[in-house]
Amino acid sequence: LQHIWKRYGRSIIGASILLIAGVACFKGWQSYELNSRIQFAEQFDTAVGLIISDDIQAAQNSFKAITEGSSLGYKMLAEFQMASLAGKRGDPGSAINIYKKLADDERLDMIYRDLATILGAYAELETNSKSIELVKRVDQLALGMSPWRFSAKEIRALTAFLSGDTKTARARYKELIKEAAAPQGIRDRAQHMFDLLAN
Repeated sequence: LQHIWKRYGRSIIGASILLIAGVACFKGWQSYELNSRIQFAEQFDTAVGLIISDDIQAAQNSFKAITEGSSLGYKMLAEFQMASLAGKRGDPGSAINIYKKLADDERLDMIYRDLATILGAYAELETNSKSIELVKRVDQLALGMSPWRFSAKEIRALTAFLSGDTKTARARYKELIKEAAAPQGIRDRAQHMFDLLAN
């Protein structure tokens, strides 16, 4: 044992120091990450509280601050909120631009990018926007297996209706009515529109 210690003692001590230092750095980083998440969560909660109290401009400023210095997850949530607030305060152009940015962000999971596409397409249709880029992207979602495919199909039907193509609109609403897996709210709206176009 003495022979082994004389020969390898320094290496053992050095490895032990490196191990302890590595664990300490890892724990320090975990603590920093946790504290950062808590801080971002508190900022986000405060911004949501401003919406509830109807202080829209202050909420918008708070969410903007979050997008400039937070982690990707909170930044994404803040941008969705900013888009929603922009629509509420009568600035659909800004809302659509934010939704486009989210839909094009390859760092985000596809489910969130698809949601941005859906919300942006609704904004384009509701405001008669000259841009229908997101409305065009909806076709791919409607034909695939996205969780938002039924919303995409509803947008396709609404697009046909708004363009004056009532025959196509009725056909698409009829398809939605028959979709057993579609949310009840979407099926109810489809039935209402189908009945309306039948008159």
